[in-house]
Amino acid sequence: MIDCQQIQELYLYNNELDDEPIEDFCKLLVKQTDLYALGLEFNRIGYKGINMILASLVKHQKLEKLYLNQNDINSQAADGLYEFVSCVKNLKELRLSNNVLEDFAGLKLAEAILLNKNLRVCHVGNNKLSSEVAEKFAEVISKNSNLKDLDLSNNLFIMDELQTLA
Repeated sequence: MIDCQQIQELYLYNNELDDEPIEDFCKLLVKQTDLYALGLEFNRIGYKGINMILASLVKHQKLEKLYLNQNDINSQAADGLYEFVSCVKNLKELRLSNNVLEDFAGLKLAEAILLNKNLRVCHVGNNKLSSEVAEKFAEVISKNSNLKDLDLSNNLFIMDELQTLA
């Protein structure tokens, strides 16, 4: 991959990106310190790829938006998500809907949001999160007044358990 000038926004939607050829891409990301927004939606990125991507972005303090909807990200990415969200203090928007995240990842994400008071938008709809995660996000809502847009739709919540969020 060739070196690029500093870019602020990079969108690579629907390019069939997966875990295999991601190393060169991550080397490019490390150099893009002015990156403001990164969109990788509608690909096939799994936990290995996303962990490498998140590690390459963890020092990017200008990054405000990360779009990862519709990939193959599972709970093995939980620790990487936790470190990324808790360390990138300028992050304002994170979209992880339509992946295969389960409770461990949901709980780690909620814990990280408690440490990142700048996050305003978090979408984790259409994953495999249960009521335990709903309870943790209720705590997030009560303690993080900057979080204005939280999408937990189409998960595995039971109606009685949603009272926790009300």
